[in-house]
Amino acid sequence: MRNYLYLLVGIILIFPYHLFAQNIKVEKLPASVNSNNYGEISPLLSTDGKTLFFTRIGFPEFNKTLLNNGRDISTSLSSKEYDENLKSIFSKIAGTSIQNVSQSKYNQDIWTANLYDDKIGAIQHPSAPLNNALPNSICSLAPDGNSYIIINQFSPEGGMRKGFSVIKRLGADAWTFPKPIKIENYYTSHPDVGISMSPDGEVLITSLRRDDTFGSTDLYVSFKTGENTWGVPQSLGSNINSNKKEMTPFISEDKQLIFFASDKAGSTDLYVSQRLDDSWTNWTKPKRLTAPINSKAKESHPFFHSASGYLYFCSNRDGSSDIFRVKILPPKSLAGMVKIKGRIINAKTGQQVSSRFFSFSNKNTLTKKHYTRDGYFEFNIPKSSALTLQASKEGFICQEQKLSFLDINLKDREVFVKLYITPKEEGEKLYLKNIKFEQSKAVILSSSFSQLKQLIKTLKIHPNIYLRIEGHTDNQGKDYELLDLSQKRAEAVKAFLVQNGISPVRLETIGYGAAKPLNENATDFERKKNRRVEFVIAKVSEAMASNMSEKTE
Repeated sequence: MRNYLYLLVGIILIFPYHLFAQNIKVEKLPASVNSNNYGEISPLLSTDGKTLFFTRIGFPEFNKTLLNNGRDISTSLSSKEYDENLKSIFSKIAGTSIQNVSQSKYNQDIWTANLYDDKIGAIQHPSAPLNNALPNSICSLAPDGNSYIIINQFSPEGGMRKGFSVIKRLGADAWTFPKPIKIENYYTSHPDVGISMSPDGEVLITSLRRDDTFGSTDLYVSFKTGENTWGVPQSLGSNINSNKKEMTPFISEDKQLIFFASDKAGSTDLYVSQRLDDSWTNWTKPKRLTAPINSKAKESHPFFHSASGYLYFCSNRDGSSDIFRVKILPPKSLAGMVKIKGRIINAKTGQQVSSRFFSFSNKNTLTKKHYTRDGYFEFNIPKSSALTLQASKEGFICQEQKLSFLDINLKDREVFVKLYITPKEEGEKLYLKNIKFEQSKAVILSSSFSQLKQLIKTLKIHPNIYLRIEGHTDNQGKDYELLDLSQKRAEAVKAFLVQNGISPVRLETIGYGAAKPLNENATDFERKKNRRVEFVIAKVSEAMASNMSEKTE
């Protein structure tokens, strides 16, 4: 019996009626991923969709790291001694004698493949501590988008226990040592386990055999009770669980849908069900996905990636277990989905930076939580009247950007955005669209109110920031008049901020007139660029230190 688990997260999913159509095409991943002689399971895409994680079983060139008293004994033992040690460990896990370590189903290592425009690229075999000589498999993204859930619990001194752990990616092949996940009264009497975490980290769905299990393994729910701690697993009830085996669960981002595998109809197939209330025991009757997703062979490990629209899954229809995918886009969503592409940019350097970022609906409801390692992001959402994007990075001032789909030409159903984040340092300018005024007056146009309200929100989130409001003009007029106008416009902005709850002590104003142009003032376009108000960080008070990531999360 396999001792692995599976967890997948990260989408808003519309009930997939397309999965029950007959005209869908299943794609088998290339030979670089699906080997001829070994099994591949547990597909999982990183948050940015650029890395495919999967688990390979029985591969002879597995990671040999084996800790004992904090030392890797694989470097000091003879081949025979090492093999005997590993045989003993695998036999204890299996509850029966294991003679061939390399070919054992407990020989499981994590592999990765690069993805670009949904095409599979080069593969890698990560080193320790992600992989070691014991069973390894990535199960899920953790909420921060850069950490992952893996099977088993490991000690830095050596040894392994049943359960799950979280491990954080520090670089291309750099990882923290796994930290155990605590589930109250966790136990299972079956070697096969499964888990799925909601992207907010509040819910775990597990596949276990416990005292109240109907069949071989059932699906359970646990709710977060504290830091890295979840409550006692509770059965999802008889609508989901049968007298057979329910396993490899996947829960959608909105926590309304669950995909899983079950052998209730004979062969092991993929099913989907919708939650009907907050009891977590009332679900619709599970629907079996149609061919060619399901076959006469065994299907398991469903994972849906919303940005690409692909459902990934495993099947042994060609012999050993392989990874497949199928493009699924529900018919009703085709005209109503929008692809958001964008970059998060350091306003000081102009470079893309890693960051967390969030999207909110027009009702200010959090719809997605993301992480990007390289500053690029891409995801699909249902079209609505408005969407707010907001980056979050410690040590930076991260302003939000609002999108109104009513004002955007969505011919190709794609929108490209840039989110600027500013280092929280004296002298740095905050990135805002230009504040507009009535011609030759210090009267703010109402079209600029939304920009100023975003600035107010930022200042309230960062109470330790003091601003200098700088007014600028073009060169059309007398110098003293331009200087006076720029000063009055800066003061008008200050008055607006003060009227909306910002302390005047935090704000200073200065008018430069035409003294600091951005260009030569040679054309109307250039002169328009020079008529501006800029916001500069005058001081950062350490006594009142606060940052957006602390407030947002």
